[in-house]
Formats: sequence, structure tokens, C-alpha cells
Amino acid sequence: MKRMTPATKLLFGLLKGKYKYFSERIMLANDGSFYCIDEALMELLGIADNTIRRARIFLKEAEEINYAIGKHKGAATRYWIILKGAKMEPFG
Repeated sequence: MKRMTPATKLLFGLLKGKYKYFSERIMLANDGSFYCIDEALMELLGIADNTIRRARIFLKEAEEINYAIGKHKGAATRYWIILKGAKMEPFG
């Protein structure tokens, strides 16, 4: 498996931060998702649209996130952060 690029790490960190923000304010959808516009991600991270797309694909293949792209150009993308809490639970 390929290693995470710096842009992928930036995107994942930003998405986790947004998830935490919405979670603490009880603003997540019923299925645990939140929306974010790709143009806002480009502006915040300072990376190109194609780089965001590649990073998103890598994170989905690594089972860190899941996403559903908006139906229309400029529509927000829906993101799910896949929690890996089962690995942290004690035995027994």
C-alpha cells in the first residue's frame, strides 16, 4: 500500500477536525456525516482540486473516510469519518 502524502495528511486532519467540531455541537446528520464544499477545502489547505480528489480516493481505499460527491457542480460533498475505536478496546 502506498504511503500517505503530505496533502493527504492535511486533508485527513482537516476532515477529522470538522468531524469533531460538528460532533461536539451535535450538528452531524443522523448517519454521522457532515458536508464540506471542495472549494473551501482548496482554500483552507492551499492545494489544487485534483490533489484533493486523489487524497480523498486514497483515504477511502485506506478505509479512513467515506464520501459521496454532490450531484451538481459546486454542491457540497458528504463525508463520513470511519472510527477505528474497536482496535482501542481492551480484551475480554
